[in-house]
Amino acid sequence: MDISGHFEITEGKSVVAIGEVRLLENSVFNEISLQINEDSKALASKSIYDELRIVGFEVGPAFQGLSKVDVEGTSGLVLWQDKWIPFLESLLLFFGVTTKDNEICLMSEVASLKIDPHLLRRAASENVSSIALPVNYKKHIRKCCSIGIELSNAHLDHVVHQEITDEPVLEQYKFVPYEISYTPSEQLNSELSCYLFACNELMRNIGNELDLDVEQFLFPNETKTDFGRTFPENNSLLTALKATYDDLSSNGRSKHNILSTYMSDIGKDLLNNILVNEDTLNMFLEIVLENSSEKLSVVELNHDFPIIITPASHVMAKYALPRFRRSTLLAEKPLLESLEDHGIRELTPTQGLHECHNADLVIGSFMSGTQTELVNLCRTLSSLVKMGGFVLLFYKNGVNQAEKFLNVILQQEIPLQFKLTLEETIQEKNLEIVSRISDPFSGIAYLLRKKVVPTSHVIVEVSGESYNWVEQVRTELYENECERVWLVAQDGSTNGIVGLVNCLRKEPGGDQIRCIFLCEVERASSAPLFDFSHPFYQHLVAKDLMMNIWKDGSWGSFRNILIKNKKQIGDIENSYLNVQKTSDSFSFQYLESNVKPALQKNKILVHTCYASLNGCFSRIEERDASVFGFSGLQEVTGRRVFGVAHAMAASTAILLDPTACLDVLDRWSLEEAASIPAAYITAYIALVERVRLCTGEAVLVQGGVIGLAAVRIALTRKCQVFIAVRSKEEEKLLKQICSFIPEKNIGYLQSSLFKLHILKSTDWAGVDVILNEFSSDQIMLSQRLINERGRFVNIGRSDGTQTMVPWNLLKCAEYHTACLDEFVDDPEAVMALLREGISSGEVQPLPRAVFDRNETEEAFRFSTEGIHMKEILLKLRDEMGQVLHTKQPLLNRTYFRNEGMYIIVGGLGGLGLELARWLLGRGAGHVILTSRTGPTTPYRHWCLRRWKEQGADVRVSTLNVTNRKQAEQLLNDVALTAPVAGIFNVGMVQKGDFMNIMSEEEFAESCAPKVMGTRHLDELSRVMCSQLEHFVCFSSIASCRGIAGSSSYGFANAVMDRICEQRSIEGLPALSVQWGYIGQAGIAHRYMSDDVVIDGMALQTVRSCMKTLDYFLSSHDCPVVTSYVTSIQMRMSVRENALTQIAKILGTEDISMLNANRTLSEMGVDSLLKVELMHVIEYYCDISLTAPQLERMKVGDIKALFETDPS
Repeated sequence: MDISGHFEITEGKSVVAIGEVRLLENSVFNEISLQINEDSKALASKSIYDELRIVGFEVGPAFQGLSKVDVEGTSGLVLWQDKWIPFLESLLLFFGVTTKDNEICLMSEVASLKIDPHLLRRAASENVSSIALPVNYKKHIRKCCSIGIELSNAHLDHVVHQEITDEPVLEQYKFVPYEISYTPSEQLNSELSCYLFACNELMRNIGNELDLDVEQFLFPNETKTDFGRTFPENNSLLTALKATYDDLSSNGRSKHNILSTYMSDIGKDLLNNILVNEDTLNMFLEIVLENSSEKLSVVELNHDFPIIITPASHVMAKYALPRFRRSTLLAEKPLLESLEDHGIRELTPTQGLHECHNADLVIGSFMSGTQTELVNLCRTLSSLVKMGGFVLLFYKNGVNQAEKFLNVILQQEIPLQFKLTLEETIQEKNLEIVSRISDPFSGIAYLLRKKVVPTSHVIVEVSGESYNWVEQVRTELYENECERVWLVAQDGSTNGIVGLVNCLRKEPGGDQIRCIFLCEVERASSAPLFDFSHPFYQHLVAKDLMMNIWKDGSWGSFRNILIKNKKQIGDIENSYLNVQKTSDSFSFQYLESNVKPALQKNKILVHTCYASLNGCFSRIEERDASVFGFSGLQEVTGRRVFGVAHAMAASTAILLDPTACLDVLDRWSLEEAASIPAAYITAYIALVERVRLCTGEAVLVQGGVIGLAAVRIALTRKCQVFIAVRSKEEEKLLKQICSFIPEKNIGYLQSSLFKLHILKSTDWAGVDVILNEFSSDQIMLSQRLINERGRFVNIGRSDGTQTMVPWNLLKCAEYHTACLDEFVDDPEAVMALLREGISSGEVQPLPRAVFDRNETEEAFRFSTEGIHMKEILLKLRDEMGQVLHTKQPLLNRTYFRNEGMYIIVGGLGGLGLELARWLLGRGAGHVILTSRTGPTTPYRHWCLRRWKEQGADVRVSTLNVTNRKQAEQLLNDVALTAPVAGIFNVGMVQKGDFMNIMSEEEFAESCAPKVMGTRHLDELSRVMCSQLEHFVCFSSIASCRGIAGSSSYGFANAVMDRICEQRSIEGLPALSVQWGYIGQAGIAHRYMSDDVVIDGMALQTVRSCMKTLDYFLSSHDCPVVTSYVTSIQMRMSVRENALTQIAKILGTEDISMLNANRTLSEMGVDSLLKVELMHVIEYYCDISLTAPQLERMKVGDIKALFETDPS
């Protein structure tokens, strides 16, 4: 800072802030009240920073100084903690919180900031380290005041959102029979078809050599490929065929060796291990886990087959499944790579038979061999597994086409044992077939279970209509000593028994539970009434599986199936350009536009042919509307128009006010017309609106294509024009384009001769106006060229930023900024200037660089090279209006109808409010939020006020949809305003507790919003909502995975899942999303820290949830889906963080404040908190504790767990 008081703040070589500092003299501060209006509903600090976090703006604890903000956004309290920077930061943030936009804004420019530290310190007594000081905001004059502080004329800019980092696992949740045929994935099919072609080619070549017809041996579904390509390592069959072909030249001397070599590697061929894949392993592991009460001890007996235990471990981690407790590999041949890093022991089979017993899961394979070898294998597998444990066996049931061919050519048989032999052997070894998956090449994967016969069982019928069975379940599960409690549901397809059982099995004694669910609309159509004496049900006792669901003529269970392709690709009429990742400027994609659904009166629809992109790239994000130039054809009339639009950049169609565009002159092409509006309008704003350019003035232009437009405007007004350039190329180009300007008026500012020429030409006074588009280092060169009464206008960019101007240049009389975005302030006046310029001839097409839709990246690279003398145009359609094809996929997005009504049940809850925000942002015109109590909190009032200021129609209804009459009245009432287009059930009643202390009444109360509410809305909407497009239920992962202490919650969510499945079958809109744990706005956020990990799952952010919902609604047709974030993706915390989590669970910020000698039982920790503590300890320490063990632990014992190295 020099003595003048002018200052600059730089980052690297760039000036990021400028200003002037001086002492206040006799300054008077506005008096403000020392207390916030207590009658006003005020947002608390937690609500404020939760809101900021939801929109992607993280504020650290030290800077969370906003204590209260009233819902009107006019007053609040800010903490003074004797630190100026956090205090001022909170004061500045007050502006952003009180804006009416959905986006958070931050101050980027302020006219003045006055501070009197003495006034502030007198208000905050010296002996108080923390005090809340009042802050007032006067919106009409943009002034923010606190005691001794005033900020005036603040300019706000939107915050660039942080990227969504919690990439969720997305799954379908659907019924899968226990016996199925495997369908290879698209990627595997592609690999297979090429491999089959290579095998077929070799068989054809051998057949040609032997004059043998091989058509009967050829594989179908081959894809022609380069025979010389590199195939995967597991290609032993192809190798055998190649060896056979090569052996023909030696008269078949190596026939025996070829087959024996193939036999030793038969299990490692692609066609014989197709079932070793993520989908198959996940299905089998889920069955094993839902029938096991603890972490698994796994043993693999490997013999010339791909190792299974390693990919199985990866599947467990990927899907947030419990890790293996112990893993052992028994292999005859030493492996090339050690598996110790994966926590897997390696033993020989002999060692393993002595050391490994009572395993939960044993893995083996049998590809070929004698019956004796098969019997020995089954005996060994059975001896290794515990009673009730599982065996996963990969088996080859027959020869494939190429193996048949080898049998014929080599005149030898591959020794196989067929399925009947295997299944007889299995029965003899006390093993029961639980599940079976077969592939197209005669492979079968069996999941077997070692039989265990319970001595007693009891049956409880679970009804979906009443809850009188709750008492009996509690009695049988917790009081009577019965080995098996069979819960049976046979009253229709919408019973919630699946969610109930999934939760009960995680409670003490839950391993006794077994489920039989006849999931059919017409129960009597295929399955008899339940009776264990009936042959239809007798086999269920022997298999002893947790889940036994009869659906579509098969026994099976509901399974989570990974959605691998998350691209929202589809047929899209209109799209716009978007940068998917703010950190990757080249991640361009075209997203579906909502132009048609958003059609409004007094608007016209224009099919964009060319869009100008100069300065827009930095804002090409899905939430940002940019102002950009365009040319195109008006829909229906075909009228050729050009102008500027406030819309998503590079949209193929835009909706705009007719006054924002002009007719294209007959002599201009649409390409030429598109080069005009952005540059000329910016130049008009700068020279006419801002600096009021007068006839005959001297103007220095430092800029690119905007500068060229400014030159023509200045010359028409008979101004003396000088143009600054930065390179020889620019100088040459400008002298060609601006041939009407004396060559000596174009030059380098680095040249003293050019600067001397400017001064001489202006009688040493300097120019009257400088228009600048260059960087600050170029501006420095012109600091002596402006006269004392001169006006400086700096061209800002469309991202709201601009080049900072050194203070010693701003000693001129006036300083201005101009940006194309300012067109929206007074569009009619600016368009009038453009219209006059066209009439006078001063507006002419500008030089341009044209890129088509497939050259978006090239266009961006070109734009980032600096300020250009050409307008950058993206060609979206040809001159006839036909959309240009793009190689990039067009991604679907969900939009909602402006004229439709959207009902959100439970809409005033945290998640309901965020859903409403998202619906409104995607075009919804009318939203009804149902709540039995109405908006009772300041945050709810604040949200409603903000939406009202934005002009949104958001209403609150206290009608209770759990009552059928009130649900009907709700639909009748809203239909008077607009047709119901969407129903979203987000409602819930929190009544979580273990089954042994839950009454029938509490169970029913917890279920009501999800069960009765969904049923009533389902039944009534079929009759009353003919225009319904969305029927969405917010379900929970409790339904599919279970949560301890949440049996009623799991039951209720499962009912919603089944209702959506039934609606989908009948062709009605339906989607039930089983969310994992949601942070920021969900129940988990309310009671836990945002970095908590539960059952291997982290909290999913609200923005991630809305992005996921967008995908499910626009691109997926499965009625029940799952979304959760695994800790393997989000685990950034270290073990020390666990103590913080435990402290919060125990109700304190610091665990050291607790008595280390008190047990949890003495502290009165309830059952739900104990479960949470067990999860944290298991996750961080890999120690499984029972509830009684945890109760006996002291606080000091828990701390000691984390002070010990878990390894």
